Amino acid sequence: PGSPQAAALRRPTNTTTGKGRAEPGSPQAAALGRPTNTTTDDGPAEPGSPQVAASERPTSDTADRGLVRTASAKEVEERSMDRRDFVWTAYRHMDFADHGDVLHMSALNISVVKQRCEEIGCTGFSLRGHDAWLKKTPRLLRKLDLQLMGNDDPVVFFIFAPPVEVAWEAFKHMDWPDHGDAEQLENVDETFLKRYAESKGYAGFSIYEGNAYMKARDFPLQKEDLRYMGEQNPVVFYIPHPARPLDDTTEYYKHDLAWRTDCAGDWADCRQSQCCNNPNNFCFQANEVATCRPSCSVQAGSSCRVLSSRTTPGLSLFCFTILGSPGAGTKLIQHQITSHGGIAQCDEYMVFAPERVKIADGVWSVPLASRSTGEAGSSQQGQPNAFAVAAAWAFVRDHYIWRVHDWIAFVDPHTVFFPNQLRASLRGKAEAFEVWDEGRGIYLRTCAHTDSTYNLSGAMQLVSHRAFVILNFQPRPDPKSGRQSGVEWLQQWLDSARPLGVSMPGLLVDKYCEGDRSEAWEDNCDFSKVAYHPVASADAYRKCSDHAEAIAFK
Repeated sequence: PGSPQAAALRRPTNTTTGKGRAEPGSPQAAALGRPTNTTTDDGPAEPGSPQVAASERPTSDTADRGLVRTASAKEVEERSMDRRDFVWTAYRHMDFADHGDVLHMSALNISVVKQRCEEIGCTGFSLRGHDAWLKKTPRLLRKLDLQLMGNDDPVVFFIFAPPVEVAWEAFKHMDWPDHGDAEQLENVDETFLKRYAESKGYAGFSIYEGNAYMKARDFPLQKEDLRYMGEQNPVVFYIPHPARPLDDTTEYYKHDLAWRTDCAGDWADCRQSQCCNNPNNFCFQANEVATCRPSCSVQAGSSCRVLSSRTTPGLSLFCFTILGSPGAGTKLIQHQITSHGGIAQCDEYMVFAPERVKIADGVWSVPLASRSTGEAGSSQQGQPNAFAVAAAWAFVRDHYIWRVHDWIAFVDPHTVFFPNQLRASLRGKAEAFEVWDEGRGIYLRTCAHTDSTYNLSGAMQLVSHRAFVILNFQPRPDPKSGRQSGVEWLQQWLDSARPLGVSMPGLLVDKYCEGDRSEAWEDNCDFSKVAYHPVASADAYRKCSDHAEAIAFK
């Protein structure tokens, strides 16, 4: 009783969305309330109704699923991000003061507090002595939302959310014997054990004679809790320190999504805050005015720019990119990150390269296998090939960070990318996606014309959370050779799993998509598109994005 395993058994499950309980007014809740009979006695379906959306569902030339491995609803739910994946992470001397309070209760038993918090759907609680203040917020809390109260303040804040990588400290010749034993592993790989302990919410672990011993505790461990076992004892004990800065952790980086209390209300001016209190609104800028509203339309010759910077429910993006040989691609990504544009506006992002290189201050690439660029003489010479793309998708799959996001996107370094515009476009299709999904997941056919050789654009490939879950049940195809492109390889993987491919004509501009051969878009970029590809240099990137901003003010 009180262990993480017991808490997991008590957590409610949701077999409808795999993403937790649907909020009133959300697309998921709307989907649950839709009629299931398209031939009711109420006459023909109204334009824009769910029935019409269902009748307009995109058809797929791979509708016959044949012998393809199909994941059950239970399996998909188990791999999807829902509250069963969440763990408790404790942050000493930190608090989320004066925000989101829903319940004050006694904390004589922390297990009872955690259980109560999970029952009412709160996102965390602060603990002072024997008192707990339970918090409920519109989105999940993170460390960057908390305030450091000072090392003399005994407050501890507990966040209930998907696991995160944290800093760890090792103590040689020390242990916490005969307490909190939760699991024994025959593994001494420190990196694996740290990630495993984080994913389970354990309070620490020891390594002794080829075995690891995981420890569970409701309250975070400190060095003072450990016992010195003697100089001759080879045991090493590891304690997590979530409140400390990260060192030597996997290089993925967060966009600035700190909790905001100054966001604008409905139809209010959001030029300063660049965020909206209502999660159903975006901060749209048209001409010199920016207001919080659900949609935006302007006259010809102008465009709507999305300024929103907070995570929007159902539209969180995890983006990654792959650098080939050192050159223009590296400079383009450096420009995006230092100017806080492109992939740096995704909720979180990661940069892969043949080796570990510094991209910007505090940002390093994640190294891939040596055979990560096209063979000499091939059309992909110097560019990431199928080996690199396969390795990158495998890394993302094995790292649990993707579970907290709604969409996973690969973005080519040579792409002018507007993530906020993409969120607005996806939100416009949210209800149709719910109707079309049918548990299969969705990927976007990012080449505008469905008669293209491949459905995917090299500029950007976008896969929904559920589609990525489905992909994980299919063996990844082996890259055929260094001459196979990453797009060809990913299309092969998608074809094996058969999530639903949805075309969104006009979403982006890519010179390499059949039927989309525009040669002059560099001088005509605007925010009616979410991406332009390819761009050759940082100067060309800047020219395109500057023109889009100028049009938004026109």
